[in-house]
Amino acid sequence: MIKTWGVIGTIRHFTCLLFGIALMAASVALAKIALLGTSPISSIPNVLSELTPLTIGEWTMFYMFLLIFLEWLVLRRYFSWGNVI
Repeated sequence: MIKTWGVIGTIRHFTCLLFGIALMAASVALAKIALLGTSPISSIPNVLSELTPLTIGEWTMFYMFLLIFLEWLVLRRYFSWGNVI
């Protein structure tokens, strides 16, 4: 079943997606500062933050967008932004 949200609904969902990725990046950074460790999904941004001047939060956001792009590459015509958000 395909949902039609309209323009306002789509903007609202993309805003929620961006807020969620930013919140996750902040959570990963705070968990590292609190010495709680990192999860397996944030281990790559953790290592990259140690090797470059970018923070773990910035790398987490870049990494999550990269994963969405890779999902688009793999799925091609089966990819739907409705599935992402």
